[in-house]
Amino acid sequence: MTEYASRSMVSGDRPLRRDMRLLGWRYHRLLEEHGGHDLRQTLDRLRGLAEQRLLGDAGAHDRIAELLAGESLERLTDLAHAMGLFFDLANLAEDRHRVRVLNGRQAAGVERETLSAAATALAQADPAQRDTLLQGLSIEPVFTGHPTEAKRRSARRALRRLRRDLVALDPPDPRPRARRLRLERMDRDLSALWYTDPISPRKPSVMEELSRTLFAVRSVWRVAPALLADARAAFGMDDADAVHAFRPLQLGLWVGGDRDGNPYVTADVTRRTLARLHRTAIRMHRRECRKVRRRLTLSAAQAGLPDHLKSRITEACANHPALAERVQRLHPQEWLVQWLEVIDHRLRRSLAPPGMPTPADGYATADALLDDLRILRDALHDAGHDELVGGALQRWRDRIGVFGLHLLRLDIRINSADLAEAVDGVMDRFGWSPRFAEMDEPARRAALQRELPPDWRQLVKPRELPTGLRDMARLFRLLAAVSRVGRGEAVGNLIVSMTHEASDLQAALWLARVFGRGEPARMPVAPLFETIDDLQRSEALLRDALADPGYRGHIDRTGGKLECMVGYSDSAKDGGYLASNWGLYGCQERLAELAKQHDLKLTVFHGRGGAIGRGGGPAARAIQSLPPSALDGRLRLTEQGEVIAERYDDPAIARRHLEQLFWGALTVSNRGDHGSGEVQPDARRVMTDMAGAAESAYRDLVQSPGFLPFLQHCSPLTHVAGMNLGSRPSRRRGAASLDDLRAIPFTFALNQARAPINAFYGLGAAYQSLSDEDRKLARQLYERWRWFRAVIDNASSGLARCDVSIARRYADLSPEPESMHALCDDLEREFQRATQAVLDLQGQEQLLGAVPWLRRTVRVRTPYIDMLNLIQLELLRRRPNLAQPADVEQLDQAMRGSIQALAAGLRNTG
Repeated sequence: MTEYASRSMVSGDRPLRRDMRLLGWRYHRLLEEHGGHDLRQTLDRLRGLAEQRLLGDAGAHDRIAELLAGESLERLTDLAHAMGLFFDLANLAEDRHRVRVLNGRQAAGVERETLSAAATALAQADPAQRDTLLQGLSIEPVFTGHPTEAKRRSARRALRRLRRDLVALDPPDPRPRARRLRLERMDRDLSALWYTDPISPRKPSVMEELSRTLFAVRSVWRVAPALLADARAAFGMDDADAVHAFRPLQLGLWVGGDRDGNPYVTADVTRRTLARLHRTAIRMHRRECRKVRRRLTLSAAQAGLPDHLKSRITEACANHPALAERVQRLHPQEWLVQWLEVIDHRLRRSLAPPGMPTPADGYATADALLDDLRILRDALHDAGHDELVGGALQRWRDRIGVFGLHLLRLDIRINSADLAEAVDGVMDRFGWSPRFAEMDEPARRAALQRELPPDWRQLVKPRELPTGLRDMARLFRLLAAVSRVGRGEAVGNLIVSMTHEASDLQAALWLARVFGRGEPARMPVAPLFETIDDLQRSEALLRDALADPGYRGHIDRTGGKLECMVGYSDSAKDGGYLASNWGLYGCQERLAELAKQHDLKLTVFHGRGGAIGRGGGPAARAIQSLPPSALDGRLRLTEQGEVIAERYDDPAIARRHLEQLFWGALTVSNRGDHGSGEVQPDARRVMTDMAGAAESAYRDLVQSPGFLPFLQHCSPLTHVAGMNLGSRPSRRRGAASLDDLRAIPFTFALNQARAPINAFYGLGAAYQSLSDEDRKLARQLYERWRWFRAVIDNASSGLARCDVSIARRYADLSPEPESMHALCDDLEREFQRATQAVLDLQGQEQLLGAVPWLRRTVRVRTPYIDMLNLIQLELLRRRPNLAQPADVEQLDQAMRGSIQALAAGLRNTG
């Protein structure tokens, strides 16, 4: 690690170099004490050979492979484990330095992409337009349960403790004993990490995934009030009513509601999830209540509190003897404390099972709780104590605005095929034919508009239905009940994944009405467009859906909001990187125009992942490249897997990330800052031509005879699928096909094999297909069009992580080398073309040339990542030759370790 520090740091990064030296010294001592001198010597030798490869020695990798072939399985396991710990500590130091840099920039007043910068940009806008934008501002990160987090929670806890101790040592503690105790604690945590299996031995349950997510939510709970206070200050919101109405941030959730291909998300699990969220929110609000109570111990007589506050306390106690008894034990002049006791009582009484009415003396909605806090605020204001309105009281009010009584809004996601199957089941109960799944689109729509049988309610009683249909019925009944009792804020969207036709949306509404006993849940039914074809057809599909009075009426009942989700993962897996990005851009433009024609408020929900091939990359860059007409101050996007840990584990990083989301949404939505303005016809023509050529090249690759065998038998796909990263299976419906394989394991496995094709493949062929004049235009587009620049810059990152020579070694594992050789030749040819295209467009001489710190990071990590790839390859080579179950289990354990270590080194999984 010392060598890593010396090569990766530049002048001025002294604190980071110090952290690297500290962690590096303790890491090497750990290797000596627990791994043994031989292990450290082997690591040093491997690193030296890997460095020689970076310096141009083409045979270095062969010598590493020969050395590894002679090692025992136990030694290979230890090597992978040691390398994984090395990257964990390097990431820890880098993340710590990132916070240090953020704090330094903030102190120096040189931060970019801030709320103040957004306010400055909006100052030039029309005041009415600015106010409308701020009033409608809505930022909603949605935490998903997608299995891309490769590290076990126990390992993350130990790393968090190490991070806290690292922070405490910066600056160095002048007390020698305190410093020594912290270093000793770090040594203990490092020792524990060495002996801790970083991979879970079993798949987590859905409720365990929920616990993981709630850990990250606590960071947002901590930083949200400060973020909102900064926003109000930046935009000059001094009026109390404006402050009260300003609620631009909320959080969403898929864990417990995402049924797409996950048989473990049942109606009961959804019910338990809603109950857990509600219970956690109440507990956290009661904690805030106690904090405020400790600060507002004013005497009514001395502080001049108004009499109407005492009247309200008396009124509340009159109907509840237990409350009256508790209030009587309090100081008789501390009316504010007494009123907070009333609020605490109502919070306790607010707990109710999902779908059941809230007790009369509880809070049915967050607005009711805010109304009681407004009484407290008004009492302080009337008594002239405005300075006490802020602080803990305002922070609590902000948290209520963000988290409500539900903590996170739970989305429900169901695959269109599952909805069709459920409709078939109900229609079979009604005696209708033919099967819904076998009808064409006009027949489907007509069937969904048929009058229901007179006894339809009796025919769909859940307890009398087949198992699968029974669970769907219970889900829709639960959602209807939640809406009926006024708790609709607890649920977000009903998302129909793989939406191919308007009838897919109508089927969801039909089932909601039938199983909701004629009263469907008041939640938006949102299409999810995931394939290239569906992105292109999205406008026509939605136009057909809006022509249906039932669907349009449901939108009007849910606030006139048109919610649409676009999928970055499956579209890139389907048609490749460039076609996916262009299809997404055009889809959003067309949806925005359609919403405008129908006078609807459009919210585009961005289904982004962490990897470049799944819509990843810097969040601010991604937002800045969106079509302004499709944003308009409303931003909803997924946060998943390792991205959640990286962005939300540390409160300082979480706050910075959220501020960048605000900044991006505001500056793009500001009509005076459209980046390139309207996309010109020539630009559209060039992009359409490039996307078509790129899609053709990509599909030629993935449909070639060698691709699926490479993915299934040469890459670590099988081991990735068996790593117990999440509760759901790696395939949607269990079919052994590329179409059924989820985008996450697809991307994860290719990243591990250093062949991230959905992050660049086809871009080179597309650029090569252009005329000289169109290439000149493309270079101009890179300079002035934020979307195109983001696409090219992200591709540069994907190319920098690709290594065709490593991918060839994975391909050599195939028993059919001929098709593999052709596949790798195609990969190498396109890698060279795409690299040249990116450099030409950027005007650079080397990949990541415009981002020196990232180029240094990639270059420094590459030898260590190469070592891990070669370890993984040796394990894959040995796997078919093992017969004893114990040997197979040991090798699989080593494989899981190598996958986790590579994920840490690449800082990227799926």
